[in-house]
Amino acid sequence: MSRVWQWALVATGAAIVIFQLFVPPILGVADNGDFPKLSRHACIGPLDPARYPLFDYYTPRYAIRSQYCGSIMATSAVIPLYISLAPAGWFLPRGEYDLRFLGALYALLFLGAFFLFLRLVSQPPLVAMFALVVFFSAAYVPIFSTFYMDTAALIFLLWSVVLGIHVLSSRRVGLGAFASLTAALLFLATSKVQHSLEALCFVPLFWFRFERKAFPAVWARAAASVVVIAGSLVFLATSSPWYRAISFYDSLFFKFLPASENPAAALAKLGLDASFVQYIGRHSYSPGTHMQEEPYAIAFGKQVTLTKMLRFLLVNPKVVASAMRHDLEEGSLERVRMEIGAREYRLGNYQPESGHLPEAQSHVLALWPAAKAALYARRPWSYLGFCFTLVALLWLAAWFQGPARAPAVLGVAVLTALLPTTFAPPFFDAVDTGRHLFLFNCVLDLCACTLLALAIRLAKPRP
Repeated sequence: MSRVWQWALVATGAAIVIFQLFVPPILGVADNGDFPKLSRHACIGPLDPARYPLFDYYTPRYAIRSQYCGSIMATSAVIPLYISLAPAGWFLPRGEYDLRFLGALYALLFLGAFFLFLRLVSQPPLVAMFALVVFFSAAYVPIFSTFYMDTAALIFLLWSVVLGIHVLSSRRVGLGAFASLTAALLFLATSKVQHSLEALCFVPLFWFRFERKAFPAVWARAAASVVVIAGSLVFLATSSPWYRAISFYDSLFFKFLPASENPAAALAKLGLDASFVQYIGRHSYSPGTHMQEEPYAIAFGKQVTLTKMLRFLLVNPKVVASAMRHDLEEGSLERVRMEIGAREYRLGNYQPESGHLPEAQSHVLALWPAAKAALYARRPWSYLGFCFTLVALLWLAAWFQGPARAPAVLGVAVLTALLPTTFAPPFFDAVDTGRHLFLFNCVLDLCACTLLALAIRLAKPRP
């Protein structure tokens, strides 16, 4: 691809991002109550808590106050947040913060990953143009202007993918490429507990040399692998027990037990007495559950462990099928939403003063999301069929790549491994499944871009 095409595509992407984030009506994603998990690391909270709109509208202006300090979540997402505090301090009055400073930083990192992708792609602009349509729509860009840790995970994942392409396909791979990919994977693994295992999918890229003369030695491959694996597992093991307990409680009482044929017997096998029957169908934020009290929640987490949950699921296949259907339907909607009981919340993209209805979502450049919605929205088994068909076509396209078969198969194997690691964690979170499947749908979009690239390579005549 010529430099002219590269800069034209980057400039187009930058204009699309600026239009969505900074040209009125500016876009973001409303807070569903999870913002404090990140924002309180920097003592950031609402200017007026009494008028702060949850779910309905996006709010860019916040206050920095001592009473907002403290978060239960350790996360690498604090790094871009802390960096954004510097320019915010230069332009805003003391004690104020604007979320658009963080959005601008995420946008720069996003555009940087896109530019590096363009430098690595050797095909005509069609693949890059498709990636532009897929990843620069309102399905992705508004989430930059949020305190959701999934945004940082998205940025770190995209950088991991692009740097992984470099390690996989470049003729000369140095220690700098290994170090950069290792850093991106560590940031991804430590962005959120749900994403701690995703970095492990990239470890094989450190080991396959493919007859390249310039490739790091065995000690460098081993060191990079150990750092990524150890970082991921340590972060997972040291995560907040309160947060893990809340996730288990929500999945058990709000998703699994309501689908069980004998909930009381299931509770007994989990070591819980009959008094817990009253909580079936209620999530951790419901009044009376006591799960927002840290000592109570931690005690519950010690009683109901992951091992017990897995045993319960193994002997209750109908519960698993019901939960899978629920998650597939949530994922099929693509756009961020929450379903609590009979109420469905859409997280709005607009400010209150924009004139849009509560929970209104933008559809800027949403051609690809609209096409997918027409194919499988609210049809969970169609959505599952799409996933399997896409993966099957990817493997076929990689297998027939001729001399490039081996690296193509390895790349497809990494993408395939990312799918279960991004789908499984939300299975144990019943309240916010749709938002937590955001990265799963991102991996599906990466698969679609890869399939197009491999198909073009197959269509090109070989010398």
